[in-house]
Amino acid sequence: MATWQPLAVYDRHELTLAKFQELAKALEPFAVRGVDWEGMKEWADPGALVEAHGLAGDVADVMMFEADGDGDVEVGFDSEAPLGVALGMMQAQDQGMYVKYALPCDSAVLASLPFKDFLVERTLAPAEQPMLLKPGRYFTWLYAGTAGSGSATHIDVMNSSAWLTSVSGEKQWLLAHGEDYDALAKGGTPNLFSHFPSDAAPSAPCAAVGDVDAAMRLYHHRQAPGTAMFVPSRCWHAVKNLTPCVSLTHNFVDATNQPHWEAAVKDFLNVQ
Repeated sequence: MATWQPLAVYDRHELTLAKFQELAKALEPFAVRGVDWEGMKEWADPGALVEAHGLAGDVADVMMFEADGDGDVEVGFDSEAPLGVALGMMQAQDQGMYVKYALPCDSAVLASLPFKDFLVERTLAPAEQPMLLKPGRYFTWLYAGTAGSGSATHIDVMNSSAWLTSVSGEKQWLLAHGEDYDALAKGGTPNLFSHFPSDAAPSAPCAAVGDVDAAMRLYHHRQAPGTAMFVPSRCWHAVKNLTPCVSLTHNFVDATNQPHWEAAVKDFLNVQ
């Protein structure tokens, strides 16, 4: 029986590039506190940001979430709407709604995202993004969601890694070590979401996972504003918004995860 362990948390100014690369290559998830870049306050009000930069007409994904019979989360409604409309819909919704907006690579708002502060050696130009499935586009998203929305258990696109920074609101995370991907996937996608603490006791320890080997490395973390989560390649994770949330996420491929990305590309091409 596997139990949930607290996720490691590092101070932004103490986490060196060498330490980051060590953890990332080992496929170990962690959190970083003290993320307070210039422009953070502007992102806390996405509606005002969208209007200021003329993005209201851009297309965004709108998702409604509900629990399935196994306690996992599923998308009950998935559609597209102009970003300004989508954010208005979210403000009128009490529970379970997520708005996902892919930031265009030529958007002025990207200037307030200093990726160099996220231990990236240099910012990738759009043409250099090695995802290839959607060339010429940054893999950077704005997420805004109500309490009760979230993400079902998954790994990130094409075995990429990701940073997710909370601008406002609190999230609950459940994650597995990236090296345990295959063991957890033996019966298909694992259901981490069903192990979140109850709404009545959101700080209580997560229930033990009886059907998972005790050697599996499972982590839990409650993310507050001004912190960033690092999700390495092949890391199963599930997320639940405890309050209304605004967050920014950036997927990337670099030397720490390139072999896993290459394997995902080969699998994708073989399927095609």
